[in-house]
Amino acid sequence: MGRRNDGGHRERERSLRETALRGALREIALDAGASAGTVGRHALSRDRDRRRRLSKALRTEEAEFVQGITVTAALLQQARDANGEPVYPADARYHLLSALERVGGWPSISALARAQRVSKQAARKQMIAAASRGLLELLPDPRDRRSIQIGLTASGKQMLAAVRARQFNLVARLLTGLEAHEMRLVAHVLRVIRERLVAPRGRRG
Repeated sequence: MGRRNDGGHRERERSLRETALRGALREIALDAGASAGTVGRHALSRDRDRRRRLSKALRTEEAEFVQGITVTAALLQQARDANGEPVYPADARYHLLSALERVGGWPSISALARAQRVSKQAARKQMIAAASRGLLELLPDPRDRRSIQIGLTASGKQMLAAVRARQFNLVARLLTGLEAHEMRLVAHVLRVIRERLVAPRGRRG
């Protein structure tokens, strides 16, 4: 009778130990799962933070790139030669002479206005001012005495040649050491930006 009681007691102890062991294993498994979930959440959070920082860095780089273009354009507009003369004149007189050179021949006031994309009245005003400085020559049109033909004088041609010489010298200095493929790449990027700026809003790529 005592042996049977001892055997039953040992059986109950073994059962209790197995139950406790299973419970401990379940707790370990749950803890491990919770830890894995926490690690996974931390990993996802770190990944999101990394993408956020990268996106912010890219936006900053893009903004600095465009800002660099605008600053460079402004510096080119302000460029002067050793004598203080503008390399890229922005005055109406220079644009008038350049347009006349592009058109060629002896155009009329209307043709010159179209070349500059200004009104005929504005072109006439510019023409009179340039002619008074000896930069333009005005002659009556032999086919229509009421119309005037416009041509560059020697002084006008000399002024354009001087500007071109200043531009050539500056470009030679700025681009020294740059390879042709580098300039082609920059030219491509600038062309894309320029096209997107002038394209209608709905058609911008």
